[in-house]
Amino acid sequence: MRIWMPAFTILVDKLRFRLPSRGLSAELRTAMALRYLGGGSYLDICAAFGVATATMYNCLWEVIDAVIATASLGFKFVQGDRVWRRQTAQGLKSSRKTSFDNLLGAIDGIAVQQEQPLAVDVPCVADYYSRKGFHAFNTQAVCIAQYECIWMSCKSRGSCHDLAAFTSSDLGAMLMNSRDATTMQLI
Repeated sequence: MRIWMPAFTILVDKLRFRLPSRGLSAELRTAMALRYLGGGSYLDICAAFGVATATMYNCLWEVIDAVIATASLGFKFVQGDRVWRRQTAQGLKSSRKTSFDNLLGAIDGIAVQQEQPLAVDVPCVADYYSRKGFHAFNTQAVCIAQYECIWMSCKSRGSCHDLAAFTSSDLGAMLMNSRDATTMQLI
């Protein structure tokens, strides 16, 4: 899991005031949390950063709480704002040197691992077992040129294909509706 250094610095600067000022630095806390959330083993993280297991988990929850409490990290998919759409599309065009001038971002799916759900909580436990060999949610996200996520959906079970997960999301349903899709194309 990699993050562009300027994007990491921006993230840490936004979280710094919500993280404890004593003990580990905001950079270290954020790096450990991102590595864990990116699928890293807590054992590897503890060894790499030289911290105890309890410290690593405390940092993880401190960073998660800071992210949730930081309004500027909220999703900003503003479909009705033509100026925002035009600026966002221009950012992707200039950063990727592409001839396309109407792209807002890139979408991709990832299997986010979860514990095996209980049979009393879901209709079919097997639906959550992904092709990657673990129980998961199929999470879809849109990222813009500045490496910021502007939209996310975590509604689909792990066995669901990315296309099916996207089309069952609110954004996918809106784009499938020809009237809404036409509106989105008019930048």
